[in-house]
Amino acid sequence: MITILLVDDQKMIREALKTALETEEDFQILGVADNGFTAIEKVKELKPNIVLMNVEMPGINGIDAAKIITGKFPHTKILIFSSYDNEEYITKSLAIGAKGYLLKDTSFQDIAAAIRSVDKGYTQIGSGLLEKLLIQTDSGVILSKLNSRSYLNNVATLSEKKQTSDRATNAILRLQSLTREQAIEQAKLRQRLNELYLNVPKLQTELSSYSRKTWQTWFLLLTSIPIIALVLFGLYLRINNLEKKSIPLERVGLYGKLDLSGLAQRVVRAFEQDLELASISDVYVAQKGSTVILKGTISNLYLLNRMKDIAKNVEGVTSVDTSSVEIRSNLPGEAL
Repeated sequence: MITILLVDDQKMIREALKTALETEEDFQILGVADNGFTAIEKVKELKPNIVLMNVEMPGINGIDAAKIITGKFPHTKILIFSSYDNEEYITKSLAIGAKGYLLKDTSFQDIAAAIRSVDKGYTQIGSGLLEKLLIQTDSGVILSKLNSRSYLNNVATLSEKKQTSDRATNAILRLQSLTREQAIEQAKLRQRLNELYLNVPKLQTELSSYSRKTWQTWFLLLTSIPIIALVLFGLYLRINNLEKKSIPLERVGLYGKLDLSGLAQRVVRAFEQDLELASISDVYVAQKGSTVILKGTISNLYLLNRMKDIAKNVEGVTSVDTSSVEIRSNLPGEAL
């Protein structure tokens, strides 16, 4: 991983370089600085492999800062990144130990390639700059004034005003274009976030309404269960009372249990099948366990004994109680 410190007094250029170089998998941007003094402190703190350094900055310029860094931190390599192709800048930058010199109109791919080359120990000179360091002689081409001490002593100060070259203008335009594209993307993201924020109250309202309706449903269900139980119990009581009112107790049994297969009912059917007893309507039959109880009035003892004998012959009857039957002679409608 190649660690990098970006130094430029223009925030737009710093941000554009940072955005572009962070896409390289083998690069790590440790930080940025906007002047030479801050760059020296950042190098001391972060110890980057490469410093991509601008030349003209407020306070201390990039070449003087690079000279201090190469002297105090020999493991950190300086790559000058400037808008100017002045041979004075180039020669002095290389003389004080910078490992390369690039112009700001260099493509991001070429900048990345130059950083990797410098990290490996090579010197990297931007396209079209090398000829400014060469002179023609009868024996060929040789390096120009890099080793000339008198030349270095006479180099004009870097604080002189320079006109921005066409290349620097093109570089700034490209960076501005990249910045505008990023601003558009950020605006789209902010718009989407705003839409989400606007939908949050609506979602909260719907959730609250759903929760309220759910609780209301549960409340109605829980309160309706006792009501339904009371209604069913009331119907049961009404049906039971109706049975008691519409069916004589003696026809059913001592405890009001309607059982058509009970002893009392079987005895009644046996009486109805007998010709002598079929017309008797004033004697009622009840039951208590396996005992059949006859109640009411009858005209003579003969008929009572006949009822008793028929009842005893009914399956399940163990005894017949006739103590509640009153004998009254000459009852209308009954045979003697």
